[in-house]
Amino acid sequence: MKTRVSNCCLIGMVVFMAMSWCIWGEGYFCSCWLSPDGVSYLRMAEAAARGHLFNPNGVAGHNGWFAVWPLGYPWCIALVIKLTSLDAFTSARIVATLIAGGILLVLARCARSAFPVLALSLLNLSFCGVFRVAYSEQPYVLALLALCFVLSGKDGNRKIATLAIAGLCIATFLFRYVGVFAVFWAIAASFLAAKLQRRNLDMARAAACAAIAVAAFAGGYLFLNHIMCGAFTGGHPTGVQESFLALARRTFVALLNETQAVFFAAFWVGILFAAAGSGMLRRGSGEVKEEGAPNGMVFVLFGLLCNGTVVVLRFLMPFDPLGFRLLCPGTTLLVLGLVLEIRSRLGVDWAVAINAVPMRRILAFLVLAAVPAFNMLPMERGIRRIMHLPSDPWYGSYRDVRARVMEKYATLPPGTQFEFPANDFGIDYWIDFLRPDIIAHQPDMPNAAF
Repeated sequence: MKTRVSNCCLIGMVVFMAMSWCIWGEGYFCSCWLSPDGVSYLRMAEAAARGHLFNPNGVAGHNGWFAVWPLGYPWCIALVIKLTSLDAFTSARIVATLIAGGILLVLARCARSAFPVLALSLLNLSFCGVFRVAYSEQPYVLALLALCFVLSGKDGNRKIATLAIAGLCIATFLFRYVGVFAVFWAIAASFLAAKLQRRNLDMARAAACAAIAVAAFAGGYLFLNHIMCGAFTGGHPTGVQESFLALARRTFVALLNETQAVFFAAFWVGILFAAAGSGMLRRGSGEVKEEGAPNGMVFVLFGLLCNGTVVVLRFLMPFDPLGFRLLCPGTTLLVLGLVLEIRSRLGVDWAVAINAVPMRRILAFLVLAAVPAFNMLPMERGIRRIMHLPSDPWYGSYRDVRARVMEKYATLPPGTQFEFPANDFGIDYWIDFLRPDIIAHQPDMPNAAF
């Protein structure tokens, strides 16, 4: 008996293929790039895979402490290294692919009626841009997404809800230090959900109970950092604090860039509506009542609080400039929340409507959508030029770059310590994870606290 692949499943597979192209095609085979943070994540992963779980410099035999960046994301890469015996860069690509698939599975499981539009909404510059590089925002987004679904779901066993909220909040903290605020966002979102859905405050009480466990864990972790390194997040942020007007201008430009995610979602929905016809908007047309449907306003509030916290922190201390990376988690939740809210108000099951469309029309839609979807990263570079933002260097395939760097530093004996020239941001600092048996200092690199 043959099983027919549904139109929604087909859309999900194409979105996954587009994400995989960002991860492997653009980020591995065609042109690779790593930020200083990405290099540090991979070095930590290499150290953890070799048994130095809390010491990113342990492979070289030097003292250190796993503090400047939380250990969650590097340990995910280290696990893949141990299971596959692949290098850290390739293992990070495997982790990114698994996370992309996991996000789609969560959307399909928890928001079935809106899944096709939710999946397509992920194809925007900030989301795809984060997945082409080794960034901890990848698992961070997945943890935040799961947390939003828990908070917006129907009331259940409070003990299970407390454990789920506490576990997911701790996960967000282990992926990004700014995730320590997630428990406060969770409490605010649970109060909003209780008010909107006219239910009791069981979820809010569960979030408040979870806050105790999260505060104890995160507080102990950060206090240990302070003992070992003299700073709660492993290092003091360096650099000159910009003026308020300069920061306000940069923030405005960064937030303006994030609006592209909304425009892309509207674009996908527009051409999908052209393919599916009026069934996508016809109220009650084959509607299937979805029990415990997620509340989009919870996602919207979570996204606003997430990005608002990052913006406020950026005004209080100097660290990485706002852009596609730091604002991606909040923007993703905001766009998904808007889609869920629109679906709820229209009262239409989009999955049923799209599955009722002839397969040939959906295939025609996917062919039309494939052109911009598989050119996300060149489009991002174009937008960076238009907005006068710093452009990312692209060096060629990972295999070629790795060969060039390893050949250049082949004569360095294990245990060597050396410093790169000032303002050297080329491929040379890749040696920091390609040769974990040495220490390569980068004196001009900022030591970001968040």
